[in-house]
Amino acid sequence: MTRQVKLKLPSQDVQSSNLDSQSPIFNLDQGILWRIFSILAHIKGNDNNPRALISLRRLSQVSTSWRELILASPSLWGRVIDFACLQQPSDDWRIEVLRRTDNSPLYIQAWLGHGDSRLEAFLALILEKQWTRIRWLNIGLGRSCPLAEDAMWRTFQTPAPQLEHYSVVLERPPPRSLLATIGLNMFGNHAPLIKHFASADFKIRGLHSNWLTDIRNLHFTCHFAAPEFLDVLSQMPFLETLEVFTDAEEAEMPVIGKNMLQTVTLPHLKDFGVNTGQAMNKYLAVLEHLVLPAVCEFRFQTGVAALVQSNLVAAQRVLHSYFELCFKHFSPYDLILEMDKRNFNLSACGFSFSFGLEFDRDIPDPCMFLKGLGSSSVPLEDIIRCSIVISGHNLPPNDANFSQTLALLSSVEELEVNPNALRFLSPMLTEGDVIPMPALRELVISEFDNLDPDVLLDFFALRHTVNAPIQVLDLTKDRECRLKLYNLGPLDQVPGLRVVWFSGSRRQEYFCGDGNSFALDFKDNS
Repeated sequence: MTRQVKLKLPSQDVQSSNLDSQSPIFNLDQGILWRIFSILAHIKGNDNNPRALISLRRLSQVSTSWRELILASPSLWGRVIDFACLQQPSDDWRIEVLRRTDNSPLYIQAWLGHGDSRLEAFLALILEKQWTRIRWLNIGLGRSCPLAEDAMWRTFQTPAPQLEHYSVVLERPPPRSLLATIGLNMFGNHAPLIKHFASADFKIRGLHSNWLTDIRNLHFTCHFAAPEFLDVLSQMPFLETLEVFTDAEEAEMPVIGKNMLQTVTLPHLKDFGVNTGQAMNKYLAVLEHLVLPAVCEFRFQTGVAALVQSNLVAAQRVLHSYFELCFKHFSPYDLILEMDKRNFNLSACGFSFSFGLEFDRDIPDPCMFLKGLGSSSVPLEDIIRCSIVISGHNLPPNDANFSQTLALLSSVEELEVNPNALRFLSPMLTEGDVIPMPALRELVISEFDNLDPDVLLDFFALRHTVNAPIQVLDLTKDRECRLKLYNLGPLDQVPGLRVVWFSGSRRQEYFCGDGNSFALDFKDNS
């Protein structure tokens, strides 16, 4: 295990001559000192604390020797161009910091959205005059920022020989001229060092682009048809993260020659997220032609897609194959299932796997997506927490696909449900030769509209009868004080059941069978 060492800087009001004789750190080799400074003076993201530029400036003021070393190191200053620390009224400090970088590579971090013309002008200056020096670019531009215009995009289409990290976030759409073109020729097709690309809402002219070949992380809006997208992916053998944003303008189109699409292998992919918008058909076709490593986080979400039978069948295949892929070498510990008339969502392991479908019409049988899930190689019997939300759908009682899935959840100890799901599940969890979820000990209610006390009582009583009693009823998710609509006093008939809830900010509990059913009459206690 690596130890983390925090460098505590001497107080700046102590004389340098005293520090030299008292502090061993001042006797360190300059190479070691420079290495320490370079670690502290490095932009790491949006939540720097303390900010790298502030740290470097303070370090330069500790002693004469430190100041000389830092001022003689342009590369340190090039790594700290953080606009959050460059908001002074005068341009003097901004120009001084840039001067101290000399010709070293630049690391730029800027989030502009409040109409600060000084910072906007400074960023425009850097992009126009220093573009070929930029190694790390992480900028966000608000709706009122004038930089998100043609001039900036012209710069982005020129060679970027030093660029490794490119992330541009826009709060307003790019100029219409960009959206209407055949795509931007990013970096003039010359960015040999780039590893990270993140930007959205504009077209990239990506086919056979040299800068794609060494990409590790790609976050973008895909405007390619399925064959072109697979062609682009085939050029990125080292890809580790892929996130595809929805294209709001893209409509569902048939995939021509679906069975003839090339198969693409991405052996290093670790994190894969797709938001299809309405183009569900295209992305299902792409997913069925990818070969990925076993350990891969996966997130799939559609927009409001057309309810087409071929898409339902393809979605079922993709769900099962990627579910097995993600859990080939380890077991899921939790499972979340949400269904309503037009939606199906399945996720596991803190959303490291999630699969969400949304349609424009009612799904005939949302449980169809569970078919075969139980026969997969994924050990559902290792799951210990399960959440089921069913809203607005009259599912057939004792649905076979649902029952088969429940039968495998033999280790679930905590089940979270909404009232509609509880009504649907109660017969399955209390009847039959083998009681599903035999290890179930805690029931959590996630919603409180239409809670039926009689269904609760029957559920607990029947589980008690078959020697699989529930020990805890958790009502603490009642954040809107809906409990006051109910009298749960009849639960006092279930001996040993512990009920927990919040009264204001205080956590309360009651052990049923104590004879004080009034404690559970939230109507009278409100």
